[in-house]
Amino acid sequence: MNKTTIDRVFVALEDVTEDVAARVRAGELIADVATPKAHLPQTVALRTYKTIDVYPGGRREIHEEKKLEVFKNGRWEPLTNQLLEKFDHEAHAARMRKAAERKAKSAAKANEAAAEIKVGDIFHSNWGYEQTNCEFYQVVAKSSQYVTVREIGQDYEATGYMSGNVTPRPGDFLESSFTIRDNMHGKRCKVSPWGSIRINDVISAWAWHGGSVGVSSYA
Repeated sequence: MNKTTIDRVFVALEDVTEDVAARVRAGELIADVATPKAHLPQTVALRTYKTIDVYPGGRREIHEEKKLEVFKNGRWEPLTNQLLEKFDHEAHAARMRKAAERKAKSAAKANEAAAEIKVGDIFHSNWGYEQTNCEFYQVVAKSSQYVTVREIGQDYEATGYMSGNVTPRPGDFLESSFTIRDNMHGKRCKVSPWGSIRINDVISAWAWHGGSVGVSSYA
């Protein structure tokens, strides 16, 4: 049985021609592509994936799907935008349209979420490893999709061993904060499409709707 021989080419990203891209898309060529950011060439090839559906009585259906992929990090993955732009213009344009649509929808949701927030509203965080910490933040200014918050004090009520509930003290702004560098001026945060705000790389805060929040400590 004769096997189809697939040619292989080494090429710099900027030198990928439409002829090379077309042959790769057709499965006639494998391209090892040198890119500015990668230490090693990235292999681009048309991959064939087969799935088998088994039905009662033993009937089987075999389905084939072809995907243009790149081998990186020890596995085959979808092409990056940089590679897709070179090897499949139409697919790249479609991906960019979908990304733009997602971005527009996300911005619209963020605008809707921000519109519901008022100066004086309170947010709370819940975070920690082997313990649960909570801070309360009060909105002191608002502009478009952004709010400025300052951390406020809280009341603690023990409910068990090293655990309890906390409630905010509106207007009781702390002189210093563990999570906000300059609590006198506050932290300007962008409102997410889900209505949360990002205090720092670790902590997010959500709208407080009343009641107490559970916390715990670790000896």
